[in-house]
Amino acid sequence: MSNSETEQQRPHRPVSLTILCFLTFLSAFSGLWRQADQLWSPGRAADQYHQSFESASRMMEEFFADEESREASEAIIEGVRQEMTAKTLQTSAFIMLIYESLTLFGAYYMYHLQRRGFKLYMAGIVVGLLGAIFILGGFTGMFLTSGSLFFSMIFLLLYRLHYKYLY
Repeated sequence: MSNSETEQQRPHRPVSLTILCFLTFLSAFSGLWRQADQLWSPGRAADQYHQSFESASRMMEEFFADEESREASEAIIEGVRQEMTAKTLQTSAFIMLIYESLTLFGAYYMYHLQRRGFKLYMAGIVVGLLGAIFILGGFTGMFLTSGSLFFSMIFLLLYRLHYKYLY
């Protein structure tokens, strides 16, 4: 078999798909590290969140001019802050570890041009969404997972554009 025949038989991966996969690898490895830390040290993570909420409360006092808006924002922040217990954060970390793992494996398979990678990536997003809504509970769950899931949904649309290159 000649060299040109081998090149024709091998599927071609677009550069944009390669970049998407590498961005997902970086994000997933970073997320796995962050979630593992939160899983093993939930008390420290809860303290960090509480400090962030105190800073947010002070910022809201300066941001909202009228008393009614300020009280409403403080009530929302306080409600979420009370839900940020070590147990909640540990549960969130477990869900997000599953999510990060599925998206990582999905990107790995899509890097190798396999369609099952797209399905795994989508399954990771579904696990993250359903876990946030049903296990962690509405607003708190969405607060803890929204950043990761938002960008994953954008990446899902970008991966969908490359679906024709997967076999």
